[in-house]
Amino acid sequence: MKDFKKHIYLLAGVACFSVIASASPIGQASITNCTPGGGVQVTAVSITWLPVAGTSLGCIATGIPTSITYSGGTFTSGTGTISDLPGGSINPFMVLAGGLLDFSLSSFQAPAPTNGVCSTTTALASGLSCVTAVGSPFLLISQGTSTAISLITLGVATDTGNSSTSPYQGLFTTQLPVTTAQIAAAIDAGGTVSNTYSATLIVGTPEPGTVSMFLLGGVALLGIGRKRFGKR
Repeated sequence: MKDFKKHIYLLAGVACFSVIASASPIGQASITNCTPGGGVQVTAVSITWLPVAGTSLGCIATGIPTSITYSGGTFTSGTGTISDLPGGSINPFMVLAGGLLDFSLSSFQAPAPTNGVCSTTTALASGLSCVTAVGSPFLLISQGTSTAISLITLGVATDTGNSSTSPYQGLFTTQLPVTTAQIAAAIDAGGTVSNTYSATLIVGTPEPGTVSMFLLGGVALLGIGRKRFGKR
């Protein structure tokens, strides 16, 4: 009888372990560009993640808080890569945990500007928002003499250790000490906008309240980034 109970407990333990091991990735990550030389360069038709090292990949680094549970344990820190975006879906888009966490890009969440397309001659009042062109995934939020910029990516996070998947959202944000009109003028003239950035990834089903905090991050940006405008 005792041996029978031991077998039952053992089987239960194995079953429990199997459920845990096969669970889809879940958690969140705070990421930013690697330094030195990290950041992003945006034109009307492309997104290039820096630094460029002879490839189409940029470097990303994790910050606090970061905790994604997957078959290999819990990922809390490290560096990874992010792919340049000429537009459309891409896989892999981001790679973390030495390739064990693969983030594809399915689409961008369409922004909902209060003022449509940005004017190149008139800066928006603080709190209002616009996009540089119809269909642009970037939302420009006026803060008077500065501008907060947000980009929301949608896709699938894959645990390559067991092929399990979870949906994820990524909120990329940056802030420039220039007006929405100046940014629109630079992009419309075929120029580039370069700056450092930060992002929050929400993987799987977030805890209550996380989504609200995630979306508020697009407006509540910290710090003033450097700006650099130039012709391509």
